[in-house]
Amino acid sequence: NSTWRIAGMVGFEAGATTTVTAMRGGVSLTSATIPNADTLAVPTSGEVRGQIGLSGVVIGASINTITLVSYEFRPIVDTMVYLIAQGTFGVSTLTAWGSLRVTSMV
Repeated sequence: NSTWRIAGMVGFEAGATTTVTAMRGGVSLTSATIPNADTLAVPTSGEVRGQIGLSGVVIGASINTITLVSYEFRPIVDTMVYLIAQGTFGVSTLTAWGSLRVTSMV
């Protein structure tokens, strides 16, 4: 199997009165599952996670982004990778989006 370079980012846009506790982004080997540990500095097992932790702060109508570290991954078998965005908030709205780039290192 090939070695792959993986990079990504997730963004969040809060409504004017949204109270945010956490915003997380990651690359996971399991659909709809954020990796358990904050592995932004050292990706392990093909997964990475970064986060912005807050204490129930009203961040207003703002945009926040998390850039996920670029790393190399060589799976033993063909493997799907998923970009995950997860927000914990109350009141109003929190919209998430992102991009994932996977490039073969042939």
